[in-house]
Amino acid sequence: MDFVNTVKTRMAKVKFIVSDVLIRVKDIEDSLKKIKSEMIVSQDRLNEQLMEEFNWAIREALGEFVRKNENFEALVELMQGEIKKLKSELSSIKAAKDGGVPIWSNY
Repeated sequence: MDFVNTVKTRMAKVKFIVSDVLIRVKDIEDSLKKIKSEMIVSQDRLNEQLMEEFNWAIREALGEFVRKNENFEALVELMQGEIKKLKSELSSIKAAKDGGVPIWSNY
């Protein structure tokens, strides 16, 4: 009879330990689910911040491109004006040369 009582006592202890382990495993699972959820939220927040920074960088680069393009267009206009003046001067020189008038007499 002692043997049976000892086995029953040990079985009760084993059941208690198994029950305690199962509770701890459940707590760990819940903690892991919470951590996973928090990580997903953090990842989403980081992705949003990265997209905002990326969009800001694109806008800045585009703005710089527009400024440089405007400067380039202004320079092209100046150069076109200079080319027009040079063509006019060249035409005058050719006309003077063809007409027999000394080239530098106009200056």
